[in-house]
Amino acid sequence: MSSTEFSWDALPVKVGVTADPAAGANPAAVTVTATKKWLLTSVYIASMVTDANVASRVASLVITDGTNTQAQFMYNSNQAASLTRQYNWAMGIGAAYLANTVINITLPGGGLELPAGWTFQVTFINIQAADDCGVVRYSYKEASA
Repeated sequence: MSSTEFSWDALPVKVGVTADPAAGANPAAVTVTATKKWLLTSVYIASMVTDANVASRVASLVITDGTNTQAQFMYNSNQAASLTRQYNWAMGIGAAYLANTVINITLPGGGLELPAGWTFQVTFINIQAADDCGVVRYSYKEASA
């Protein structure tokens, strides 16, 4: 590799955490820093607790360019009422699957490269007023854009 070619390999992994959303709310979107680009390698929610209301919640990781949806990674099953689940979007884990209470959803091979101004957000379709979603933890590498 010549000295002018870019590689994510030598860059350190950073970790971020969102604020804990209020009951019934989805976590806030995370925006890539201006003048930077990120390689998003994992997104994790330690706890999504659904209330007793009957509804089919569907977890989704949504990637936007700041305005329009560019990609969406959904779990292919619903989270029903009165359950606690953890969600883990990560590269290299294979097909989506449920292991006890942890739902693993694969990201593309080397991670997701996000330009400056792009966002990602975990959303739950059909979230109910008393559902409680915890903080989102994510790992990424950062480089100048």
